[in-house]
Amino acid sequence: MKATAIALAALLTLGFLPASARPLHRVGEMPVEPWSASRRDTILAWDDGNYGSIFDGVTGQLGMGLAVRFQAPPWADRVTGIQFFIMPDGTADPTSNLVGMVWRPDPDMLPESPAIPCGYAPGGYPKDAWLEVTPSQPVDISDPAEFPDGTFFVGLYWQAMWNPIIGIDFDPPIDCQSYRSGPPGWENLTYGDAMVRAVVAGSGTAVESASWTTIKALFR
Repeated sequence: MKATAIALAALLTLGFLPASARPLHRVGEMPVEPWSASRRDTILAWDDGNYGSIFDGVTGQLGMGLAVRFQAPPWADRVTGIQFFIMPDGTADPTSNLVGMVWRPDPDMLPESPAIPCGYAPGGYPKDAWLEVTPSQPVDISDPAEFPDGTFFVGLYWQAMWNPIIGIDFDPPIDCQSYRSGPPGWENLTYGDAMVRAVVAGSGTAVESASWTTIKALFR
């Protein structure tokens, strides 16, 4: 399967780092146990890192959302960052503010409100590049009642009209794990995989995360 998960072992010490700045490895090419580091992070991805042209992107009106569904590895219990590929748009217009979001799945395995903010990037970040946003506190996804089988979504709500444009990978196979919200609700993007990745970590993460119930209550 095309890039269903990409793994790395590194401390995430900066708020916004391009994915290309880190060594990436597929899960299975590195041992999971034993693990001597105090922290490990894994990047989960459905895309292969490539797009065909500058038209291979997805965007939305103000308030519309983009969400990608993932299943965390059994040892991972928190989201420590979200990566977005920001498409070039052929204009000099600056990119707008971006807030990464985490959703729990609803009974139909679609994103359920409220979404929890998971990192922020002020406008002006580069186009045609990966952008990573990281929360000040990891988002806990360990509760099986809230996140059955470790299933969760990451993505964004657009803060400005049609800005930014997020990359779409059209290379087969298409994994159909990407969703965009519109007037009727969440729509499955069956034509490609949104270039949005989730960074997850295990209990060895140095920064403690708040429970999902606690942080969810803050955003109702």
